[in-house]
Amino acid sequence: MTAAEIIVAPPRRTVREVRPVVRPSWQNRYTKALLVSDTAVVIASVAGAQWLRLQGAYQGVSVAWIYYTVVSMGIAAIWLAFLAAYRTRSPRIVGAGVEEYRRVFSATLATVGLIAMILMILRPEIARGYLAIALPVGLFGLLVGRNLCRRALARRRAVGHCLTSVLAVGDAYSVRNLVQSLARERV
Repeated sequence: MTAAEIIVAPPRRTVREVRPVVRPSWQNRYTKALLVSDTAVVIASVAGAQWLRLQGAYQGVSVAWIYYTVVSMGIAAIWLAFLAAYRTRSPRIVGAGVEEYRRVFSATLATVGLIAMILMILRPEIARGYLAIALPVGLFGLLVGRNLCRRALARRRAVGHCLTSVLAVGDAYSVRNLVQSLARERV
């Protein structure tokens, strides 16, 4: 072969490996703690409302009690689904600012709206007092649970745990200002 006959292949492009974002383990534990807290609060609020509202009306296990238990499970599932859909446990928002509380409130309002539409369309036999107890008590419990988790996180951060590293890039003046701003706002 002569030099003119040699075909030079273009260099092969290597595919850059895309790695998933790896969250620090404290964020995963904190998110799981919020999930457990949310689930416990939602189940307790609908079960408590069912018990308070229906304790005198239905003694023992009856068809009505089973009916309300199924309804309670449906409401709890819808509520937890909205909490997940509104990303109330997103690592970007938990532990700081009001966005976390706003999302919990919005998810609860969306739950109320969907349940109201279902009640208007299907007209099932549901005591309105049951919903009037479950949803506000549950919202209050969710917000208190978030606040307790946030306080525990703040205590851990105060001793140097549960922190996220930040890389600041820029000129010295800008980086110094950013560091001072972050140091002032202890979360």
